[in-house]
Amino acid sequence: MVKSIDRTRDGMDDLIDRARVAVVGATDRAERGIESAAESVTEGTHTAGEKVRDGAKTASRRAHRSVKDTAKSIEKLGKARRKIGEAIDGVADAVKK
Repeated sequence: MVKSIDRTRDGMDDLIDRARVAVVGATDRAERGIESAAESVTEGTHTAGEKVRDGAKTASRRAHRSVKDTAKSIEKLGKARRKIGEAIDGVADAVKK
């Protein structure tokens, strides 16, 4: 009977050891999967951040260019108005004479 108990105990020890190995292996695989997913999310976030920054730079450059172009157009419009005013004054003077 003692041999039967010893064999049962040895069998249980073996089952416990195999279960422990299986649990540790599954835990390691799950941990690696989680770490891989976290790295992927982090990389995706960095890539998205870079794209947003690049887009902001491009939009800023376009906005500055547009402001400069608008300022030039306003300056040209002012000059044209002055020339038209001078022409009207010249015509008015010529008509008076």
